[in-house]
Amino acid sequence: DALKVTLNDCLACSGCVTSAETVLLEQQSTEEFLRVLGHASASSSSSQEAAAPVDDRVVVVTLSSQSRASLASHYGLDPREASHKL
Repeated sequence: DALKVTLNDCLACSGCVTSAETVLLEQQSTEEFLRVLGHASASSSSSQEAAAPVDDRVVVVTLSSQSRASLASHYGLDPREASHKL
């Protein structure tokens, strides 16, 4: 999905979305997330250390309790079990 920035996305509440905010939003897109995960997966499974530059970013994912409950319901799990699996 393409990233679309609207006035509702403005974080400053004092005008239009700045280019810096646009960059931050792009860095938090699904496409970027999957790219970073794919790169991390490829580099961790590769035995050639000098093949690619090291990307030492740390990926942090948070999931609200409402989202965990929704996932538990969707997969027919107890909420505690779903949290453990995540």
